[in-house]
Amino acid sequence: DELNQKQTYSEAGLKFYLTGAELDMYAEMKKTYGMFPLLLGVTACTVFLLLAIFLRSAFVPIRLALTLLIPIVGVFGLSVMVYQKGKNVDSFSNSAACANSIKYLKAS
Repeated sequence: DELNQKQTYSEAGLKFYLTGAELDMYAEMKKTYGMFPLLLGVTACTVFLLLAIFLRSAFVPIRLALTLLIPIVGVFGLSVMVYQKGKNVDSFSNSAACANSIKYLKAS
């Protein structure tokens, strides 16, 4: 059982044994984080299924998912691009579709 085992670390010929409440909490945290994608998927499917049953429509949950997911994924993608990849507003000015709006934003 992962929760009741002792952690052993060897360094320079010395052995350190870790045990106790902190190790148990750490093992529980790793177990919970490992189950997070499954829990998220089950929760989302349950919510959309109940929504479809109560509204008596199969299209409403799909529309709701797209309405919520597309903006969230877009904002997350842009924030990753700006903050992690180091892109800035000037990199968008090469696009013909965005050039006028960026010039307007810079002028404001």
